[in-house]
Amino acid sequence: MNESTNLESKREGVELTVEECQQVEELAGINYTVKQIAMYFDIKPNLLQKEFDDLESKFRFHYERGRLISRAKIEKKTMKNAEEGNTTAAQIYTKNIIASRLNNLKHELFGI
Repeated sequence: MNESTNLESKREGVELTVEECQQVEELAGINYTVKQIAMYFDIKPNLLQKEFDDLESKFRFHYERGRLISRAKIEKKTMKNAEEGNTTAAQIYTKNIIASRLNNLKHELFGI
């Protein structure tokens, strides 16, 4: 992380290192917003938002990947707990399955 004492962002571009890409994944996985990640890396928020809006950008890939990895870890644990007899986990797991199927149908039928 850039420890700038100046109130204005120093970084003009959004070239991320391998280490920063990993950090983006971690931060996205704990639900940081694009604006918060911009502040973390000392990047102008509007520049990072443009990168996020570009579905093919490196930043967008690592942001979405971080969210996916985090969600997968939670859902694996929920499934394990459900298999071990945790009723609440079973209910959450079932709800997640239904939501996932619904999203797949929306995408298949309407492209959304």
